[in-house]
Order: sequence, then structure tokens, then C-alpha cells
Amino acid sequence: MGAYIVRRIAQTLVILFLLSVIVFLIMHLLPGDPVRMILGGEASHEEVEMVRKELGLDRPLPVQYVSWLGGVLQGDLGTSFASKEKVIDLIKKRLPVSFHIGICAFVLALMIGIPAGIIAAVKRGGWIDSLITVMANLGMAVPVFWLGILGIYFFSLKLGWLPVQGYTSPFDDFWKSLKQTAMPIVLLSLTTLAQVARQTRSAMLEVIRQDYIRTARAKGLKEKDVILRHALRNALIPVITILGVGMGHLVGGSVFIEQVFNLPGMGRLMVQSIFNHDIVVVQAIVLVVATVVAAANLLVDIAYGYLDPRIRYR
Repeated sequence: MGAYIVRRIAQTLVILFLLSVIVFLIMHLLPGDPVRMILGGEASHEEVEMVRKELGLDRPLPVQYVSWLGGVLQGDLGTSFASKEKVIDLIKKRLPVSFHIGICAFVLALMIGIPAGIIAAVKRGGWIDSLITVMANLGMAVPVFWLGILGIYFFSLKLGWLPVQGYTSPFDDFWKSLKQTAMPIVLLSLTTLAQVARQTRSAMLEVIRQDYIRTARAKGLKEKDVILRHALRNALIPVITILGVGMGHLVGGSVFIEQVFNLPGMGRLMVQSIFNHDIVVVQAIVLVVATVVAAANLLVDIAYGYLDPRIRYR
């Protein structure tokens, strides 16, 4: 198991390195001049060249990349072109908001998705199965940002139950934070919840047809024990493999949610930085998000190897 974990960590580090190269090149090859956007269109050529030299943008791309990567490895993500703040300070302000929304949405998706999938499989062919299947399909098909707009219209403007926008830390005011984040968390969890429910149902249907499940029932075990103790562990193996993808969706989907609900998170910061052509901030955010997704996939791979011993020896 130790060799398996080391191999997966090495693969993750290689992926992050390649991703850093790709992100750096893409951001520097995009049309538009960040210096012109900072100074304005009326800036002289001499002023533009002077600022470009101060920012280090006059150096060759390989030199810029090595300098940027060296700073990243030392915890220095650079300085924002637009706000002149340290990028690491900007991320420290925004990251807790995105983590709060994303982790709560992820936990909610697991708490509802897995039991819903189990119930649908056990009640296969019944109205409960049909209802869960239809709702899961809708959850995967309907755009999150559209549901967010509808949620604001009905629950905030019409009914007045929840605030339209804003964010408060749960450590400052728990109930106010709960009201402000209830809709974003629910909406952000929908797609992952639907995927987990569908995958759990499919895996459970396959597992409960196996001979060892019939044997467990023939021994007189309670149906609850057969499902939870014998069938669920094997059924969770394919479910765990999609959790890394689900985490990626939660991180990426937060861009739309934070825009709709005006949340001061990483997604909103990235959108603002893209409009400002603040490539240093965008590079840092993409790298942080990629690291979170890679870490989530690494944990999923380790859990997969633990649940299925055949995997760790590949």
C-alpha cells in the first residue's frame, strides 16, 4: 500500500508541474496587453516599456516561468497588476469563502446522494425509484446559474425568506451565515448529488445480484445488514471514483454561484482578474484550484486502493 501511495503522489506532482506550464503559457499568449490595461490607452510607449520592465514582462517566457515557479515554491505567488496587493493575501481572504461553500455542498451531496441511490436500488421499479431517477436526471441537466436566478426570485424577492446576496462567516454570526449560504450550498451540490445518486443506484443494482448477497440472505441476515454491511462497501467503489470529478465540479461551479450570489470567493476573484487581464492572479488561482482537485483525486485513489486491494498492485 505504501508503494501505491508514493506512486500516486509522484503522478500528482507531475500533473501539477505540467499544468503550471500550460496555465503560464496560455495566460501569456492570450490577446491583450496587461500593461496597456493598467496604464490606459493614452499611455506613451516609454511609459508602457518602463512598467513592462518593472513587472518583468520584458524577459523571455522561459525566464519568466522559472522566476514565477521559483516564487510559487517559496510561497510567493506574485503581486497583482491591478490592485498591487500580494496575490497570496488576496487568496487568503477569498479561499475560506470558497472552501466553506464547496465543502458544505460536497458533504450535502454525499449525505443525500448515497442514501437516495441505495433506496432507489432497493425499491427498483417502484415509484420511489422513478422519482429519484427523474430528480437525478434533472439535477444533472438543469444549469446551476439558472436555478440560482430562480431561487433568488422566489425565495428572496417574492417570499423574503433568504437574503439576495452577501456573505458572513459562520464564526461571526452562524444563523446569518446559514441564511446567506443556504441557496448557494444547495445549488452547488445539485449536480454532484445527482451523479452520486445515479452511480450508487447503478452500483447497488449490480452488487445485490451477486452470489454472496444471496448467500447472506439465505443465512437469515436482516435485509438492513445485507445492504449496509455486505453490499454497500463494494457498491461504493465506483462511487468513490467519481468523487474527485465531483470535487472538481464544486470548485469550478463555484464561479457561477459566486457571481450570481455576489460571494467574495475565489471564483469571483478569478472572473474579476480575467476582465482586468491580471494574469498573475489568474495563474495563482488556477494553480490553487488545480492543487485542491489533484489532492482530492489523490485521496480518492488512496481510498479506492484501500477498498479494492486489486488496484494497489497495478
